[in-house]
Amino acid sequence: MSVGAAIFVKTPGLSPIKTRLASDIGRELAEEFHLRACRASAQVLSAVAPSVVPYWAVAEESAVEAKWKGFPGIWQGEGGLAERLAFIYTSLQKRHGAALLLGADTPQITPYALKRVLDLIEQAESRFVIGPAADGGFWVFAGRRPVAKEIWASVTYSQARTCAQLAAALAVGGASHIYTEPLRDVDCLEDMRALHGALQRLMEPLTEQLALANWIGYSGFQAHEVIRRARVTASEEH
Repeated sequence: MSVGAAIFVKTPGLSPIKTRLASDIGRELAEEFHLRACRASAQVLSAVAPSVVPYWAVAEESAVEAKWKGFPGIWQGEGGLAERLAFIYTSLQKRHGAALLLGADTPQITPYALKRVLDLIEQAESRFVIGPAADGGFWVFAGRRPVAKEIWASVTYSQARTCAQLAAALAVGGASHIYTEPLRDVDCLEDMRALHGALQRLMEPLTEQLALANWIGYSGFQAHEVIRRARVTASEEH
């Protein structure tokens, strides 16, 4: 079985990046985090090759070839998140027979965790695998069957029941699913601090995960300075 695996990414300078995190630590640090998290996630995908064929799923059409290297790039297409998820999943499932969608903000994933997802979809063609995120979303989605656009469109994204809604929509459509391990993704400074601890607890971290952990440890001082300056500015304005 061939599995097309896509990491969803945005390009600094072309799209807003991690806006909640940017409000905590500043745009430049948030963009740097995103790029480093992308590199760490990509290294995990590379570690499970040739079990997967990796891709970048790029938000901006102009950046597919110009900005993202190492993996083939696919433009996410027009529309909201539901349309873009549907497009990438369908494209990869048709091309490879199976598809795996991965966010870029859970770089603490391990090759073992991804192999577990691959094993689960290998065992049952009719079953989808969902990785719940701590905020109610999902960090990975994988399967071997087509998913109707209507299923993706029936979900309200970026809220506490996103993952549960997706699972329920699949069930209504007659498909079974299984949850893999939950992970905490990064939306704000508190999440980034939690990620730092998760990376430090990895038994066999990859080099990009180590680099990200070290960067978070250093950038934490920078982040505190950004917040301190913002508070000083706000108090002076009042």
